[in-house]
Amino acid sequence: MANKTSQWPWQKRELIVLLFCFGIAFLINVYAVIRFDGRPVELFSQIGYVCVIAGILYVLTVLVRLLVWLISLIAQRIRRRP
Repeated sequence: MANKTSQWPWQKRELIVLLFCFGIAFLINVYAVIRFDGRPVELFSQIGYVCVIAGILYVLTVLVRLLVWLISLIAQRIRRRP
């Protein structure tokens, strides 16, 4: 049986990031309902939009993390040159 415990910290971190993005998207929805005098049922009826916004936020965080990783990789290679 394969040992899959080595992937757990990576998966846990990504799940936490995704849940954080969902929380931010949900708070944006709460703000919109309050700001535009919407009905409280809209907090749950607009959950599809919340999921889409959470996905967009997650993709943006992945792109920022990838950019930071690439910049650090380039900086390390520049420092190694004689």
